[in-house]
Amino acid sequence: MHRTLRRAEEALAVFLFSVILLLILWQIISRYILGVPVPWTDELSRLLFVYMGVLGAHLAQRDKIHVRIDMILSCLAPRALRVVEILFNLIILACCIFLIRQGMILAARKAVIYMITINVSSWFLYIPLSILGALVSLEVSLQTWGLLRQSGGPGEADRC
Repeated sequence: MHRTLRRAEEALAVFLFSVILLLILWQIISRYILGVPVPWTDELSRLLFVYMGVLGAHLAQRDKIHVRIDMILSCLAPRALRVVEILFNLIILACCIFLIRQGMILAARKAVIYMITINVSSWFLYIPLSILGALVSLEVSLQTWGLLRQSGGPGEADRC
């Protein structure tokens, strides 16, 4: 199940990237070769780019490849490292809860504004903040649960 979900997310990311690429290519061809600009391609590609960013941020959190400085962490003993990781995850979880709430407020405020060329509410442009918060919250909660279930002795610190 987990592998199927992973492949589906990665396939969706590739699909979104491909559609964005084709939209931008069509915009260039229609504007500079055909001389007839297509205005909706810009807004649609921007909207899809936001969703691709949300998906990418979730995948980075899941695979633990987000930006972090681990020079100090590499010097900690395994038990201390686990405690620090749990603390970091709780901070991330608090930020995600804030992001969910504020994203919903922002999306609700922008719902009455429409993207002119594609006639879609701006709600669709801002609700990904809440979606990102929810996805990362779920992932961080699962990672924290895994850290809490780990057992291990104090261990020794790596060489710094």
